[in-house]
Amino acid sequence: MEYLFVYGTLLSSFNNTLMQRLKSSLGFISQGELQGMLIDLGDYPAYVESATANVKGEVYRITDTDKVFDVLDEYEGEEYSRKQKWVRVNKKEKIRCWVYAYQLTPSPEYKIITNGDYIAFTRNKG
Repeated sequence: MEYLFVYGTLLSSFNNTLMQRLKSSLGFISQGELQGMLIDLGDYPAYVESATANVKGEVYRITDTDKVFDVLDEYEGEEYSRKQKWVRVNKKEKIRCWVYAYQLTPSPEYKIITNGDYIAFTRNKG
């Protein structure tokens, strides 16, 4: 079984049209948390690996990996690469999930989303 972790504009609360297209190929499992940090790139966030912070998001079971990865690989583009990471889905359980990680070196002007929660960040960004 394959799983996907999303942390930004693909979160369900954003009602992203791309995720609506993939709805039949994804099944929501749980909220989750991944070790790393988020950086605000303006219109969307970037996940970067870090041992000092955590990122909040959602975990989905993938029922059609070819369709999901064809669509998401194109959507995320060359700035991101798909990697497998351990995601905590409750206090005791971890699931190995695919996540799209930012591949470029973040510019100093990009703001770190310190709480790792993109939904809360966008609410406060106003």
